[in-house]
Amino acid sequence: MNQPSYAERRKQALREEIIAAAIDVFTESGYHDAGVADIAGRVGIGSSTFYRHFDSKRAILEEVVNTIIRRAADAFDELDSKLVLNTVQDYTQYIYQQGELLQEAFGNLRLMRLILIEAPNIDLEFNNRIASIFEIAIARSVKYIEQGLRAGYLRADLDAIGTSRAAVGMIFGLTLLNANLNPDHNERMRTVRASVRMLLNGVLAESPPTTT
Repeated sequence: MNQPSYAERRKQALREEIIAAAIDVFTESGYHDAGVADIAGRVGIGSSTFYRHFDSKRAILEEVVNTIIRRAADAFDELDSKLVLNTVQDYTQYIYQQGELLQEAFGNLRLMRLILIEAPNIDLEFNNRIASIFEIAIARSVKYIEQGLRAGYLRADLDAIGTSRAAVGMIFGLTLLNANLNPDHNERMRTVRASVRMLLNGVLAESPPTTT
C-alpha cells in the first residue's frame, strides 16, 4: 500500500487542527455566534484556507459531531475488547464502567449543549443526525441487556428494547441536566453511580447465578 505523501499528511493534519479549533470555538461561543474567521484565526490560517477544507460553518459542525461520535464509539469498543463476564459482579462492574465512560466521553458540558440542543435546531438533517446517536446508543444497550439475559443476571421478563430506551433516556437526560447545572467532576460521577445503581436494582434477577 502506498504511503501518503508529505503534502497529503500535512493537509490531513491541518484538517484535524481545524476540527479541533472548531470544537473549542463552538463550545466557547455557541454555533450561531461563532464565525469561520474565529475558527481560522484559532489555527492561524486565513478564511480562504479554511474553505479549501470545508465548504461552510455548517460543514465543520457536521465534522465536529462525527468526531465526537467516533471518539465515544472508539472508547466503548476499547472497553468491549477487555470484556470478561464470568460473574454477575463482572456484569454490574461493567455497567458502572459504561456509565463513567459516558460521562468522560461527554464530559465537556458546553460541547454537549452544542450537540444535543443547538445542532438539532439547525435543520432537519442535523435533527435526524443527532437522533441517530440515540438509536446507536439504544442498539448498543440492547446488546448488553441481551448478554445479561442469556447469562441469567437479569430478570427473565425484562423488555430489552424498552429498558434500553429508558436507560438511554436517563443517560442523556443526565447529560442535559449537567449541561445546565455544571457540577464538578466528582459530583457528575456521584450522580452516574447513583443512576446506575437505581437502574441495576430494577433489572437484576433476584437470584442471579454466581458464575457462567
